[in-house]
Amino acid sequence: MSFRVCDAFCGIGGYSAGAVSLGCVVELGVEMDDRIARPFAKNTRGRAVCAVIGKDEVPWPTQSPDLLVHLSPPCTALSKARAGSASDSDVEGGLELLRFSLDLVIEKGYSNWSLENVSTATTRGVLDRFVARHPDKIQYATFDAADYGTPQTRVRLIASTPATIKLMQQEPVRRVTVADAFAAAG
Repeated sequence: MSFRVCDAFCGIGGYSAGAVSLGCVVELGVEMDDRIARPFAKNTRGRAVCAVIGKDEVPWPTQSPDLLVHLSPPCTALSKARAGSASDSDVEGGLELLRFSLDLVIEKGYSNWSLENVSTATTRGVLDRFVARHPDKIQYATFDAADYGTPQTRVRLIASTPATIKLMQQEPVRRVTVADAFAAAG
C-alpha cells in the first residue's frame, strides 16, 4: 500500500523525502517559516502550509487507512545539549507542542502515525502520562539511527501505535560505517 503523508513540523522535508523514496505521496507539510515551507514543497512535491501549529488553523487530513501522519515538534529547548541554558518558557513551549501533537493524533483518530523527539526524562515523563491514558493507542521507545543502517548516531524518542513500536523493536540491528555508506553509494 502506498501511503499519503502529512508531515507536521516538516522543516525542509527530510522525513517526507525518505517517505517519497519508499513510494509514498506527500499530501501536506506544515511549517511555521515560509522560507522553509517553500523548499519543503519543492523537495517533496507536497503542499506546504505555513502555520504555527497549536495556534493557527491547520487543514489536518481526515483519518484514512492510507494516511501516514508524522510529527516532529521542536525539541532544541528540551535537549540534553540545552539543559540549563534554555529558558523555562522555551522548555514549556517545547513540552506544550509535544502534548499538542499527542492530543492531535488521539483527537483525529489517526491509525498510522509517528512522532520524533529527544529522549530525556522530561519527554519520557510526558509520554508515560499519555501511554497511561491511551495504552491501546500510544507507545514509545528510544532508538538510535545507527542501529538501522544509518552511518550516524542519532538517538531519538519515537512514539507511535503499540504495534508499530513493537515492530521497530523487533527489527534486527544493522550498523554501517561511513565508509560502508560511501561504498554503497558508489
